[in-house]
Amino acid sequence: MAREVDYAKKIEALKEKIEKKSEQLKVLKAELKDLEEAVARQNMQDIASFIQEKKLDPAEVLKALNERFAE
Repeated sequence: MAREVDYAKKIEALKEKIEKKSEQLKVLKAELKDLEEAVARQNMQDIASFIQEKKLDPAEVLKALNERFAE
């Protein structure tokens, strides 16, 4: 009977660890999403700055990209 109690404690401890790690994983996924969004915003700002610096017409840039990457 004592072994069952030991197993029950081990099972409970593992369940607690899983729950804790699940919460940590949720936090990490949220941080990852925030960082990915920040990178995307920065990239868009860089593209807009490049277009402005080169005095390009955004419509022409879009047209050129569509032509280049059309499938």
